[in-house]
Amino acid sequence: MRTKAIVLGITLLAALGAAYALRGRIGALGATPAAQADGDPVIAKVNAVEIHRSDLDKRVARMTRGQAPAPDQVANLERGALKDLVSGHLLLEEAARRGISASPEEVQQQVSQLEQRAGGDAGLEKALSENQINRTDLEQGLARDITISKLLEAVAPAEPVSREAEQAFYDSNPQLFAAPESVRARHILIRVAGDASAEQKDAARKKADELLAQLRSGVDFATLAGANSEDPGSAQKGGDLGFFPRGAMTPPFESAAFALQPGELSDLVETEFGFHILKVEERRPAGQRSFEEDEPSIARYLGQQKQQGQLEQFVSTLRVKASVEVLDPKLAGEPAPPASPAQSPAAGVAEE
Repeated sequence: MRTKAIVLGITLLAALGAAYALRGRIGALGATPAAQADGDPVIAKVNAVEIHRSDLDKRVARMTRGQAPAPDQVANLERGALKDLVSGHLLLEEAARRGISASPEEVQQQVSQLEQRAGGDAGLEKALSENQINRTDLEQGLARDITISKLLEAVAPAEPVSREAEQAFYDSNPQLFAAPESVRARHILIRVAGDASAEQKDAARKKADELLAQLRSGVDFATLAGANSEDPGSAQKGGDLGFFPRGAMTPPFESAAFALQPGELSDLVETEFGFHILKVEERRPAGQRSFEEDEPSIARYLGQQKQQGQLEQFVSTLRVKASVEVLDPKLAGEPAPPASPAQSPAAGVAEE
């Protein structure tokens, strides 16, 4: 429940390009050799594979999470998307040459994890439909992701980062570790579907009221959350959501959380997801997060930055040996570098 979508929102676009998100600008989604409909021009060729305009449009949509980019950003985004598509194909081709692939069991394991995060098979199907992705697209995307992740582990294995380097990064970037006021809360969610009938909503409210009465009588919150909460992401942790700042949750939930003192229970809180019961465990004033608190995230970020350089060099060697032809002159040339890293230190730290 780190975002306003409260755990029920599953980022399927990222699932289809997880290697891209994990490895920065090295894209996992390569073009496919499938025939395209008329009116879908070939914009580039990588060895024997054609990249069509529709491939590029889908890639840009995934990069922008479906949001329309500003007009002055379109050209650079498209060049970056094409570079990702070319890189993705070259990596898949190299994986095939090395005999690296994803097994059906590995793909199914990833699908099962997505189902769990979405609250079951029905939740996953709903999320797929909302993102205009079918099950075949999802499984093919996950297979490509797993395959490329295996290749990247082989060519750029993770290396430990020294504590001195971590401390130096922390000391040099104090602005990245400023922490707003936040609370750590637990919650129990009794879900109500958007199309629920009045009777179904009343039944959910009644169940939530009964749980609230048990909590007020002294029943342990974590135990009750683990057994009853319909938020799968937090139920297994006794409803614990960790610390979150203002703006991270849906407004009614946030208002209730920040109105409570440590140890206090809320009344029933209704959101678009159903009925919640909250208990605030701790409040943390605005300040600076300590090095010890963020050390794991700093280590992970610095390690990924180091791998990024290795991966870009590896893809460059693949590209030199490949036949890459850009047929659309508007897409020729390298994209301008982003103003900040693909995964900023602030994001890499704050998400934890």
